[in-house]
Amino acid sequence: MAARTLTFRPFQTFVNATSVDVLPSHLLSKKELPTPAQVFLEGVIVPGWRIREPLVLSVERDEDSSYIISDALFNVYGVGATHEIALEDYIESLIEYYEILERHDDAPTVGQMSRLRVYLQPVAA
Repeated sequence: MAARTLTFRPFQTFVNATSVDVLPSHLLSKKELPTPAQVFLEGVIVPGWRIREPLVLSVERDEDSSYIISDALFNVYGVGATHEIALEDYIESLIEYYEILERHDDAPTVGQMSRLRVYLQPVAA
């Protein structure tokens, strides 16, 4: 998969938090994320797709030490031996979810698609 230009930020929920440190994607392989953790996903995620509004993702470890990255809005997840692989799997799953919803026109699906479009947008590559 091609190199990413997305921003992946650790998200800590502190009562008096005033800023969030940015962890660019090129540093992901050099710094281990604590788990469980929450991070923001934003910007261009792969060529042709971008996150319009920051999307909060949860990062956890499974019993077998696999990383699981998921969101609470769409119930999409990705799994991998590293958080980079889990993130790639999550992004693929999110795009697949978009493409599946796009093919249907029933009321619940249209509503969910409208919600998804707030966060995910195809763009010219």
